[in-house]
Amino acid sequence: MFDRDPRTRTLSGTPDSTAAAVTLTYTVTDGAGASIPETFTVTVTVATALALPKPADQVYVVGAATNVILPAATGGDGSYTYRLTGTLPTGFSFASGTRTLSGTPTSTAAAVTLTYTVTDGADASSRATFTITIADTTAETQVLNAVLPQLLRATTKITVDNISNRIDQALDASASTDTSLNLGGSSTLQELISNNARTALQDGLDIKQMLSNSSFLIPLNVAGDNNYGANNMTLWGSGDYLNLSDDTSGVDWEGEIVGGSVGIDARLSRNLVAGAAVSYSEGDIDYKRDDENDSANNSKGTLTNTLTSIHPYLGYDLSQSGRIWGTFGYGQGEVEISDKINTVETKSSRDTELYSLTFGGSGDLLSSNSWLNLSGTTTLRLKGEVSLSNIKVDKGNLANAKALSIDAHRYRMALEGSHNHTLASGASISPSVELGIRYDDGSGETGGGVELAGSYRYSNPQGLEMELRAHGLLAHESNYKEWGLSGLVKYQASSSGQGLWLSLQPAWGDTPSNVADRIWQPAAVTDYANDEDSNDSRSLQLNTELGYGLPGFFGRGLLTPYAGLNMTNDTQGYNIGARWAIDSRLNLDLIGEHKQTDDSIQLRVDLKF
Repeated sequence: MFDRDPRTRTLSGTPDSTAAAVTLTYTVTDGAGASIPETFTVTVTVATALALPKPADQVYVVGAATNVILPAATGGDGSYTYRLTGTLPTGFSFASGTRTLSGTPTSTAAAVTLTYTVTDGADASSRATFTITIADTTAETQVLNAVLPQLLRATTKITVDNISNRIDQALDASASTDTSLNLGGSSTLQELISNNARTALQDGLDIKQMLSNSSFLIPLNVAGDNNYGANNMTLWGSGDYLNLSDDTSGVDWEGEIVGGSVGIDARLSRNLVAGAAVSYSEGDIDYKRDDENDSANNSKGTLTNTLTSIHPYLGYDLSQSGRIWGTFGYGQGEVEISDKINTVETKSSRDTELYSLTFGGSGDLLSSNSWLNLSGTTTLRLKGEVSLSNIKVDKGNLANAKALSIDAHRYRMALEGSHNHTLASGASISPSVELGIRYDDGSGETGGGVELAGSYRYSNPQGLEMELRAHGLLAHESNYKEWGLSGLVKYQASSSGQGLWLSLQPAWGDTPSNVADRIWQPAAVTDYANDEDSNDSRSLQLNTELGYGLPGFFGRGLLTPYAGLNMTNDTQGYNIGARWAIDSRLNLDLIGEHKQTDDSIQLRVDLKF
């Protein structure tokens, strides 16, 4: 109900219900009887409820001045009073008039929950809670400087070994270029299941260790001949696993790295191979840290480092059994640390950026059929490499944390002795031993070390190849330790297409396959014409398939059951099916496909005239 007072021109009252717009006329009359009317409307609505946004949880750093303005309230009658209750960390204060939380923390503190409250003139109130944690970046910096250099050297070792081994394979005139696939030392589906089923049932399947020593090789003979040139490319992949530990700069740590590379190259001439590889690695480290100034600040935690990088490379054969190679790399990644001091747990993440340059060479010192009192060829080879790496670590999400630049260099030279002996059956055995010295330079723990590696390889004309490899760091000036043990069983897929195979198909833009797909999906044609293709099929795509080739029905052609994963931008789909290549002109393909938007079953017939 409202009252009006003409003498004071006051309209007042407290509405007790909502009301639509009401038109009122406001008139003034003077002593001569002249008047002027004006109209206006009055609408009664529900008042906006008082609301207070929740402040973000805060992480501050010891010794760093902090000045944060907490969020302002909305709604109510517009007259606000703010309060902050709870136990503020030492050195902090709150100014209600400006909503400012400020101070300089003097010591670490576990997460403290504070209640932020606002009250308006009608005595309505709203509240929100948030936490404050006081961390010490000294711990994080100490861990990064102690762990990252060796982690980077080990990551570089995986990538460089994969690339240098591929260069050796590509330039080896006797190397096989048949398609091959190895997963965890298994080259057939039966071997993969039998080698891992018992372990998986007893201890769970360890995907990381299963990737150790995994590889694939797929010739992409675009030209259809065996001549050298850019048209005769090879797609390859390789994975590895390392266990490593160290105790340096007050940080005792142990962990593992799993990494892999996928590359494509071409043998441009008899002596030259060129290509590029994309590498990914993930390192997981557990550590204990000692604070040299105050044992009360000792901590423990975990560090996870991920890195994706690209590495163009060249390999060239010199005269007289010599070979040189080189690669440079650029990558980006992230390092995450979860550090716990007593009951105070701090989590942080930082972006990283990698620059690397690695080059090396090898040469045969001796190759003779009579050097040992054994039949076969004995070869003594000298190898060397230089690896220069720098990783930049940004400031991260902790206030006043400092950016870091960490160098990790390694210089290595090794002497390799191998003996190749051919048996009467046509099979060959090839044991080898390698003794090397290395020097680690740059940031973190540096110094020299001695490495020892050995391998024993067996292969037969039927395509079976088995190898056992071991390597370790015999001694190092620091406490750093590194070792690895792996086995390989490989069976090269036959040229008929039977056996296990893998297909990786990256694409950009419209390819024949995705254009054909739209023929059977009319809605997709409309979206494409209007530039509304939600799958953005004209952008980057990656299609993968894993299959197993079998003899076709009635003894005709090749039958291949397969499963696949298709990724386009932020969407992905799965498919499972069977492809029957009856002859060179007729193919039948039955596909069941699951996408984020729909599912489908398709039967495709491919007939070539």
